[in-house]
Amino acid sequence: EWTKNKRTKTYRIEDENGTVVTDYKKILNVWEKYIGELYKMKQQEEIEIEQEELIDVDDKGPCILKSEMVRAIKDMKRKKATGDDNILAELLKELGRHGMEKLTEPLNKIFLTGEWPRDFLDVTMIALQKKPKCSNHRTISFLSNTGKVMARILNRRLEYKIDQYIGEDQFG
Repeated sequence: EWTKNKRTKTYRIEDENGTVVTDYKKILNVWEKYIGELYKMKQQEEIEIEQEELIDVDDKGPCILKSEMVRAIKDMKRKKATGDDNILAELLKELGRHGMEKLTEPLNKIFLTGEWPRDFLDVTMIALQKKPKCSNHRTISFLSNTGKVMARILNRRLEYKIDQYIGEDQFG
């Protein structure tokens, strides 16, 4: 006869003061505060951003090219979890010419307007428990695969631009 020993494990976490928290809603609050501090960004006024009107049209670069999208999708790994949009990398890899053209349209709209859809910005995070402190956990983030395609394209463009200004002997 097969028997299963079911052990119910009470999840607990320490807050910033070292107090052990076991209430589910309070645990979520502790995590929200911890993640907020961990990934805190500078306020908008602290970041120097050049006004779009002042940027030369040539410096913005061309609209997203099909070849850039093909490369970004080709570089995606298979059998990875999806973000909230539930679009698998395998699905993107199977898009034909027509599908690629259809996907290029909204990505170019994002590129031209600078307005990212909420789905691209939403992140689902999961904490893998190790010890009671948040800092001892490992977090995994699930992002939209379509958003990853856009981010890869922009990242490659930035790398190309930066490489033009950095000497071959500069590193670190």
